[in-house]
Amino acid sequence: MRVLRIALTNLNSLRGSHVIELARQPLAGAGLFAITGPTGAGKSTILDAVTLALYGRAARYGNRPSPEDVMSRHCGECNAEVEFAVSAGVFRATWQLRRARGKPDGALQPAQRYVYNAAGVPLTQKIQECEQKIEELIGLDYDRFLRSVLLAQGEFARFLKARPAERAELLESLTGTAIYSELGRLVHHQLRARKMALQQQQQLLQQLEVLDEEARSETERQIEALSAAYRSVKQELQAAGDMRARVVRLQEVIQRRTTWAAQQAEVEAERARRADELSRLERHRRLHPYLEPLARLEAAERERNNLCEQLSADQEEALHARQQLNHATEILHRGLSSALQRTQEQTDDARGMLEVARGALAAEQAWLEDHQRDAAIADRYAELVTALTEVRAARAALAEQWQTAHQRAQDLCDQPLQECAPSEALLAQLPLRAERAVEAIRRERDSAEETLKGIQQRLRNARLVADLAVYRNELLPGRPCPLCGATDHRITETAVADSELAELSTEADMAEAQATTLRSRLEHAMVDLQQLQRDCEKVSHKLHDCRASEAQLAAQLEAFAIALPPPTQEQALLQELKQRADSYRGHLAELNSALQAIVGAEHRLADGEQAIRELDAKRRGLPPVSAEAVRKQQGKELDVGQAEEDYQRKQRSADSAQAVLASRIRDERAARERLDRRQSELESLLADTDIAGVEQLRKARLSQTEEQQLQELKQELEARAGEAATLLRSAEEEIEELRDNQTLEGAEAERFLREHESMQQRAEQILRELTTLQNRIERDDRDRAILQRKRTELEQKQQQLKAWALLDELIGSHDGARFRTIAQSISLDLLMRHANRHLAQLSDRYRIVGNQSNQLGLDIEDLHQASVRRPMQSLSGGESFLASLALALGLSDLAGRTVRIDTLFIDEGFGSLDAGSLDIAISALESLQQRQKTVGVISHVALLKERIAAQIVVEKLSGGVSRILTSPS
Repeated sequence: MRVLRIALTNLNSLRGSHVIELARQPLAGAGLFAITGPTGAGKSTILDAVTLALYGRAARYGNRPSPEDVMSRHCGECNAEVEFAVSAGVFRATWQLRRARGKPDGALQPAQRYVYNAAGVPLTQKIQECEQKIEELIGLDYDRFLRSVLLAQGEFARFLKARPAERAELLESLTGTAIYSELGRLVHHQLRARKMALQQQQQLLQQLEVLDEEARSETERQIEALSAAYRSVKQELQAAGDMRARVVRLQEVIQRRTTWAAQQAEVEAERARRADELSRLERHRRLHPYLEPLARLEAAERERNNLCEQLSADQEEALHARQQLNHATEILHRGLSSALQRTQEQTDDARGMLEVARGALAAEQAWLEDHQRDAAIADRYAELVTALTEVRAARAALAEQWQTAHQRAQDLCDQPLQECAPSEALLAQLPLRAERAVEAIRRERDSAEETLKGIQQRLRNARLVADLAVYRNELLPGRPCPLCGATDHRITETAVADSELAELSTEADMAEAQATTLRSRLEHAMVDLQQLQRDCEKVSHKLHDCRASEAQLAAQLEAFAIALPPPTQEQALLQELKQRADSYRGHLAELNSALQAIVGAEHRLADGEQAIRELDAKRRGLPPVSAEAVRKQQGKELDVGQAEEDYQRKQRSADSAQAVLASRIRDERAARERLDRRQSELESLLADTDIAGVEQLRKARLSQTEEQQLQELKQELEARAGEAATLLRSAEEEIEELRDNQTLEGAEAERFLREHESMQQRAEQILRELTTLQNRIERDDRDRAILQRKRTELEQKQQQLKAWALLDELIGSHDGARFRTIAQSISLDLLMRHANRHLAQLSDRYRIVGNQSNQLGLDIEDLHQASVRRPMQSLSGGESFLASLALALGLSDLAGRTVRIDTLFIDEGFGSLDAGSLDIAISALESLQQRQKTVGVISHVALLKERIAAQIVVEKLSGGVSRILTSPS
């Protein structure tokens, strides 16, 4: 397992986000790096981030699954993240803790943990799943991880020189063997608990009582005797059961006969009390032939009375409608007169407005005739604006291109040219002037090249003379010259001085530079000349297009007596055209408005005259009214339309009321005739009866409710009498039948029932005694089964107790010391084996061995001194460090077992080392790099910081906050 990256946010003093890249330089190439910083800066917080991300716990905070104290103050969230590599690939574990809404004062939320693969896909999200996944990937639980990766080397230094009792406690904490002490105590306590449980079970067995064989046999004999007696009594009861049922039934029927006889008498008494009411019902039924004519007579009376009431109301309604009509007629008369007057006034106003509109129309027509040209401007305004815009754009483009060509020509000529407007003549002159300027540059270049050739020839001659002077200096008197063979070497002083040669060389360089400059100028001038020629062609074409556009626009403007403005003054012409077009359109709109006003006035005049004729006709068509009535309406504002509608509505209402009144009079007359006819018909029917007139008939008649109530009473009395007679007859017949069957009565029946009841009680008593004895046998059977099962269980527990006693004899003790000592001696032996393997790689001199006189004692064996054994206290500081480091690495191997651990963190243990011992310690740690391990050392020792190049520096800032830096950065 190798840690690749550590990231943390807002943990303890490390506020903000911090990232440590162990898989990148400078830490990736260093097998050993230091985590340094002052005390309290936050060095151990980095290790807390590792265990939080992987296991959700920090060693400093115990086993709490979500230690809230790790969150920096005044922060609303914190997190830790570790990216690590194992044989299955690269994975990333995260731990997050938040407060509600991310606020520092919010309620603490449950921690969240996730595990991702290299592609960022979450493998788990629940905390328990994360715990299992981490152990599956790394192969270590939390405690084994602490012992395998986070090595407390300082504890092993204390472990080496501790007394045996202290070493036992340290070994237990370092190797996690506390479980063996707990197992020893558990075995001892289990034995005691099982002994007590066995004793309690034996006591319970003694409390279980079962019947002896004699008592059980006696009980079974009593059950058989009681069963026989019960069967005999049941047979007697069954034999007497039929007679008892008949006796009881006879008594019940005699009682019911008495009840039905009393009910029959009660019905007859009720019938006698209500005889008068029942006679009224019979009299009403005899009058049935006359009730229908009476109903028709009463209906006719009600109809006539209703019609009389409606006739009176209709007369009042007709009178009120006529009054309303007269009032509406008066109002309409006044309204029509007022409307006629207003309409006449409006007509006169319309004539005046018509004259005004005609005058305005004439004025606008005269103005438009005087400005006839402006009509064409208004019609062609958009076209003129477009043409003028195009001319202005062409002029601007022409000026821009002309300025470019003019500037280029000025640059070529190297002298100021006069600023003037573009023309064909100037366009022809610019290239000529430029060509002359180029020709001058060409001549200057030729002159410079001729000068350069002369200087170069002089320089070559001077160098040749200088070279020959070297050979002349080597000629010796009397010896022949290798060139001419002469032995007399009379030499003239013609040697060239070095200063003259340097001067010529400088002059040649300057001439070469001047010639190069002129060549470059000529090349650029030729390019500029060609570009100028092209620019002039473009300007010529643009000038031709611009002249054509201006000529076309000038011809259009000439029709409106407008001259084409010079360049830069086109905007003034645009404003003039817009003003004249807008003015013409405004007067044209006024002309149209005047025409519309004339048409409207003519229509209003015609409408007014028509309205006068209609109003006069309506007024003449109304009924005449008195002058006094019209005078009462003077001064009131009236709406003629509303008054006319009100008049027509009142007219229709009056006509309708009159028609209803006439119809109601006819209906009342017909109803009165029908009533007289019904009265005569009923009186003729009653003439042959004992009924003295219609009123007596009405008194003898019953209402429908009374008839129904009396009919129901009659039916009820008849039903009750019939039912009582039927039931009474049935009871007499049943009594007769029971007596024929020799059913007992009177005193004999009472004696028989008493004897039967006594027999029944005796049977119940026998059954209760029998049930008690049977329950006793059943309970004894259950107790015997329980006793047998408990004895079997007791025997099994006694066998188990023997095994626990043997186990207690081997490892048990009240404080767990016996088994702890055995386990710790084995653990210590395994630890020494692993440690010695690492110690041999760190140093070939020493080996850790057990003390022969003490089971948990340790000695050091010096292989360079004939394997002599010495106590651990004799080791120097550096030697103690090597031994304690070997033990820490051995514990890592022991805890990791088959898991390969490639990243280790060593905390504590360096503060007490001197310089020499520290050198030994660092050399030992650096040797771990050969085994592909990366070791991080946490310390604030200054000398350690100087010796280890790769460092993670935790630097304190103000306010109790720190930051993480990587050195070298």
